[in-house]
Amino acid sequence: MKTIKIAIPSYKRHQIIKSHTLQLLQHYNIPKKHIYIFVSDEDEYKLYNESINDNEYNIIIGVLRLDKQRNFITNYFKPNVPILNMDDDLKKISMLDESNNIILLPDLKQFINKAFKMCYEHNSFIWGIHQTQNNKFLRNSITFDLSFIVGFFWGCINRHCPELNITIDIKEDYERTLKYWIKDNTIIKFNYIFADTAIYKTIGGIQFQYPDRSLESIKNTNLLLEQYPEYILKRETHLNSSKKSKYCEIKIKKGFISNNNYYIPLPELNKDDEIIQQLLTCLNNTKLDINYKRLNSGVGITHTFGKYQIRRKCGLHESKNNSKYPEIYNLLLQFYNKYVKLHYPEYTSIQLNKNYITKPHIDKNNRGNSYIVGLGDYSEGSLILNSYKHNIRYKPILFNGSMWIHSTENFNGNRYSIVFFNLPNRET
Repeated sequence: MKTIKIAIPSYKRHQIIKSHTLQLLQHYNIPKKHIYIFVSDEDEYKLYNESINDNEYNIIIGVLRLDKQRNFITNYFKPNVPILNMDDDLKKISMLDESNNIILLPDLKQFINKAFKMCYEHNSFIWGIHQTQNNKFLRNSITFDLSFIVGFFWGCINRHCPELNITIDIKEDYERTLKYWIKDNTIIKFNYIFADTAIYKTIGGIQFQYPDRSLESIKNTNLLLEQYPEYILKRETHLNSSKKSKYCEIKIKKGFISNNNYYIPLPELNKDDEIIQQLLTCLNNTKLDINYKRLNSGVGITHTFGKYQIRRKCGLHESKNNSKYPEIYNLLLQFYNKYVKLHYPEYTSIQLNKNYITKPHIDKNNRGNSYIVGLGDYSEGSLILNSYKHNIRYKPILFNGSMWIHSTENFNGNRYSIVFFNLPNRET
């Protein structure tokens, strides 16, 4: 990966940037030579140079207005350079831990390396964090769908594309989000990371250019609504409101799914199909033994068919369940040939679960996507994947269980789930 550059546009904040964003970056031991501060003119350059008083930082004379400065930054760096874009008044970066407690982000370098690595892996050119500090809206998830990328902390793989140029200053982050989505159909968002910044409050910056931002906000909102009516909705304008934000607000519509999503929904199955009914009858009439080897990963009955790995042994081995439960195995093969093969042409193993509630986990030994579907007369019991509930009852999906944390929601009734997956054939 190329060296990550950090770009900070700043205006009339030569003191604030020192006590906020630069101090934050220093806390995380980010090399100063990788930090670029973009100012508007010669006078601003002198103020920042005297205030910061450190030649290791790169202070670059750009242009006035945030939209034009963003475009200047894009053209300043070469194509394919990974850029972390930050506002100049960030105080701290926090995250949800695995127990959903808010903690300070322990390692900024590690996080941004992960973010850009995921961009390369998923052919995405932009990533961002959650726009709010409100724990009610934070999720321990990473998504690829159309979602707002807030402008105070985001990353991109630089491209010199005229269609990505920004044309408005207030609400430029909405415009950028939509332009990237339309071009790439993928946006990576880390919904468990957020930053502490005083939007609309800090002196200097865009507040200095627009003492009353509300009128410019209305104008730019209307421009976005006119240009992207299929993607955004307008919220009420609160010019005389006591709310914290008195500006014209918009939100991005839901339902635009990325081709690089963390799961792939497949056609719903016909629960009255003969093979499915035969399989359910067989499962209900067969006494399946408890697999005591997997009690540490969940509660219920779970068995592997097809092939499986044996610890400290090479290769893949035929599961004893193939001969122990031959009728079930034969029906699983018929089920695969009719419903699964078209979407999932190769597999090594089949996991059959009966009333099995899995704990949050990843399938570290699996390779690539798995096929999963729920069968039976049960309610609730969603697959919790990437912190989101997915109803898989007769609604199969493909997902990468070795990448995304998943578990089972509590349920009522008899719940079967069938998973087709691939294991590596270990040679040593």
